[in-house]
Amino acid sequence: MPGRIVGEYYKLKSVSSIPSGKYEIKIGLFDSCTGKDLPVMLALNNSRRSGDGYYKMGEIIVR
Repeated sequence: MPGRIVGEYYKLKSVSSIPSGKYEIKIGLFDSCTGKDLPVMLALNNSRRSGDGYYKMGEIIVR
């Protein structure tokens, strides 16, 4: 719906097996029954949308 803000928050678990480095945080939508990607266009700057249909939201650094 235009003008409606939808927010969700997630905690990322720290996993010791993840190598140190910089990682991109991306979002996308999936069909919960099939697990297949759902093509979606979000009201975000198109430069954030990658060729695989995901939207880059930011980065995290694992140390």
